[in-house]
Amino acid sequence: MDNFSQQNQQSFANCKFNTNRDVMITMLTWGSAEGKRNLGILFVASFLALVLIVALGSESVVLIGIFLFLSMLLGMSFLNQNKIIQKNVDKFIKTKGLSFTTIDFYDSYMIVGNQREVENNAILVAYDKIKSSVQQDGYIYFTFRRDGSKKTWASCVCIDALQGDVQRVLQIFANVKNFSQKTTVQRQPALLSDKTRVFLIALFVLTILSLWIAPMIANMLVQSSPLPQFTGTLPEKMWVCWALLPIPVLSICLGVYFGKKGYKAKKNVVAGFIIAVLLVLFGCFSVFIKVEHDMAFLNEIEVVTSMTLPDQGDISVIEANESNPETQALARFYDEQKTQFENMISTDDRWQNNVNGFYSAIDLYHHAVTQDYDKFCFYDVTNKTFNNSNLPTSSFVFMAYDIEDGLLYIIYV
Repeated sequence: MDNFSQQNQQSFANCKFNTNRDVMITMLTWGSAEGKRNLGILFVASFLALVLIVALGSESVVLIGIFLFLSMLLGMSFLNQNKIIQKNVDKFIKTKGLSFTTIDFYDSYMIVGNQREVENNAILVAYDKIKSSVQQDGYIYFTFRRDGSKKTWASCVCIDALQGDVQRVLQIFANVKNFSQKTTVQRQPALLSDKTRVFLIALFVLTILSLWIAPMIANMLVQSSPLPQFTGTLPEKMWVCWALLPIPVLSICLGVYFGKKGYKAKKNVVAGFIIAVLLVLFGCFSVFIKVEHDMAFLNEIEVVTSMTLPDQGDISVIEANESNPETQALARFYDEQKTQFENMISTDDRWQNNVNGFYSAIDLYHHAVTQDYDKFCFYDVTNKTFNNSNLPTSSFVFMAYDIEDGLLYIIYV
């Protein structure tokens, strides 16, 4: 209990009423607006983090998965918050029973107390600590901060149960900066036909699943592509997320349409919005990570290194940019081109069986990618030397070749 004294003070009004289930749910739901805002802030932060991952060209599937899970968790928490409140209220009533709330009003503060058989708690609330209030359906719901606490509390006043200077009490809440007065519009309950209800439920489920269906389709496209091993192939195929956007958009449109008619379709709107935003963000991978397929890149490497490379096959290239100075490429050769190239590098002493002479010049990531490759070549563009990283250099070409799959991995800095 907060420390306060009632000596030589007399309340000018008081209120005592039964806090029934509906009142408690309305009070807690309305009072949890700050909690919803906090969830919204975290949710937006997750989206911004995903945008940052895309913008930086991150290829960490684990990191992306974490943010996806966090976004979905926050979204579902936001959607189910009112249901959680109702469940907690039912549990509270079942274990402790309903109680009478008593409020005594004084010149500069009020004392809010919950009176039950087993406990009697009271809280002193200064009027300047009231953050917001709303008058609705014969009650005044308000939120406040207790001294020394950052937590927001919620309570309410039953106007019909007020005794004393009622107008002064009403004026106190009307003077709160964030005060509003609402009137509940009573609607006849609208019942959906069985077919429509099943369709909306199915659309809601399909909307949620589309977030998993899109990566699955993208992965199928990757596996059917000529170079599924290339790190840029999956981001290149993420445009498929945009192809599934009609599903959440339809969920939003139908949710709004039936909602205006009084049906319960809010979950379709909210889920559709969340999934649509996520699909748009994931689809942006195909825009931010640009993959080209021009064999002319091998001609450029030939000019730089004075080496002969095949001019036919499949290739994927991610060009260097401001955030990444490396141009990364993966090429695959077939049949005669593959045979001729392998015969050439088998007798060319510039192609080695290991990376011992230039290990320190190559990032660990590239070592991991090429650990099962067979032939390696390092060309120091600055000093015009092969397979020697002892001299300081600002530009080099690293090539690794996999004989079994006919893959040529190239890094050009």
